[in-house]
Amino acid sequence: MSKIFGIGLSKTGTSSLHNALELLGYSSVHFPLTWAAFDSHDAASDLPVACRFKELDERYPGSKFILTIRDMRGWLQSCADHFGHRVKLEQFPVQLRVIFMWHRQQVFGTVGYDPVLFEEAYLRHLEHVQQYFLSRPQDLLVLNICVGEGWKKLCPFLGYPILEVPFPHSNRASSLTKPNQDGNKGQIQGLAKGDIEDQGKFITQIFGVAT
Repeated sequence: MSKIFGIGLSKTGTSSLHNALELLGYSSVHFPLTWAAFDSHDAASDLPVACRFKELDERYPGSKFILTIRDMRGWLQSCADHFGHRVKLEQFPVQLRVIFMWHRQQVFGTVGYDPVLFEEAYLRHLEHVQQYFLSRPQDLLVLNICVGEGWKKLCPFLGYPILEVPFPHSNRASSLTKPNQDGNKGQIQGLAKGDIEDQGKFITQIFGVAT
């Protein structure tokens, strides 16, 4: 079954895209934690999507991909605020901490904030996505929500008339102090409880990938 995937990195408007897709009637999940979450939703976005977009393309043929971007300076500042100061991993349940740390390490090469590694990761991801879809431009939309791009680009790409309502602009920083707000609690129910000694085994359990 085809899906809609937001494959931009965190702090590029992934939450705004998530809310926009919901306004269009899609069942969307922001930061999916399990394959079941991918399977049970029409759309998904954020790091777990961005870091496995090639696998998702194979798993869900005919899907559409949206790469959210923003200017490097603004993105790095937002990442510094988000990863460097506002979000303390210790506040999350251990299962979420494992997942967050693994995805940060996979994408950025670090769990904390490092401007050099983050800039390299951003440019690397941009190049990988553009090269992958070079022969399939109809399947990729590059969207810069931060400069005002919204319905006029998104709706035609998805085959919808342009909506006459404001495009959502969401800020995840405040909501990240409430780890269950996006349904994360439900996603991890039934998974391992208590301390996770082997993070690699846990990630393999939920996503079926080797670390």
